Amino acid sequence: MSDPTAPDRQPLMVLNALLRHSRVALGVPVAGVLLALVFCLVPRHAFVGTAQFMPQTPQQSGAQLAGLAAQFGFSLGPGTANPESPDFYAELLQSRELVTEVVRTDYRFVTQDGDSVHGTLIQLLRTKGPNDEVRLRRTVAKMRDRTSIGVGLKTGVITLQTTMPWPELAVLVNRRMLGLVDQYNLTRRQTRAAAERRFVESRMTEARQELESAEGDLEAFLERNRSYQQSPQLSFAANRLQRRVDLRQQVYTSLAQSYESARIEEVRNTPVTSIVSRPEGSAMAVRPGLVLNLFLGLLLGMALALVIIFTREYLEVQRQRHPADYAEFASLRSSVFRGFARARARGG
Repeated sequence: MSDPTAPDRQPLMVLNALLRHSRVALGVPVAGVLLALVFCLVPRHAFVGTAQFMPQTPQQSGAQLAGLAAQFGFSLGPGTANPESPDFYAELLQSRELVTEVVRTDYRFVTQDGDSVHGTLIQLLRTKGPNDEVRLRRTVAKMRDRTSIGVGLKTGVITLQTTMPWPELAVLVNRRMLGLVDQYNLTRRQTRAAAERRFVESRMTEARQELESAEGDLEAFLERNRSYQQSPQLSFAANRLQRRVDLRQQVYTSLAQSYESARIEEVRNTPVTSIVSRPEGSAMAVRPGLVLNLFLGLLLGMALALVIIFTREYLEVQRQRHPADYAEFASLRSSVFRGFARARARGG
């Protein structure tokens, strides 16, 4: 007799098992597809708001001032000369400080049904917890899960998506996050400009004194040597003093220009991000991918069918080889099921 476990017989045994349990092999995958279809068609009661923006290129005055500060051995801190990358804004939108501010904001809106709704995201998302701190932490985690941020590698455009139970709330939260990004950048720019102004102001005082000192030395030299042109050594000394005056004059003029630029930047309140697409009117109902979910339902159904079929085949083999053990297993299985049935009947 040939060995049933021989490799050349295993594919045929698998096919035989599938044919013997054809109802399971076909019915379970079909049931998985139907469940996936129902999952896709059931309303999700979730809406996503979308906005796109990109950082504006900063003015070159900051870079020039940073270079000037470096010449004198000073540093204005990181980020002065170079603009933040889009990845920086993606991390900023997910930062705990910004998300916490979004969560604590009180939102007021009227739904499509005419109902007036207001409250923080802790209240609107119905976050549970033993105390305010736990509810806040859980809502921050929910908000991060409901926020999607994409960065265009070629264009640098940042896409912000927020998912909420109401379309109006999705738009409000999206707009609030954009406002906080602008507020952060505006505060940061004004703070940096104030630091630049103070630095330049102190350097202007020193540069003015150095310029006056150089001019005084040149004036004293000219008073002592009215006919210096006739002496090569005196002419060389006069030219050296004049170059010193010219250099101090250039430094002072550059500092004065930077000082005026820093004063203007300190009071400027224009946004530093360009809105490509506003969130208003962008809210759409969330629809799960139909094709992907049907495919996943089919795969899960096929996997479950195979588990059921080969479990049945294994038990049948054990029943034939070890009838006593199988009889005990069947008895125990029946008693367990009867126990569950009695417990359910008492509970009903």
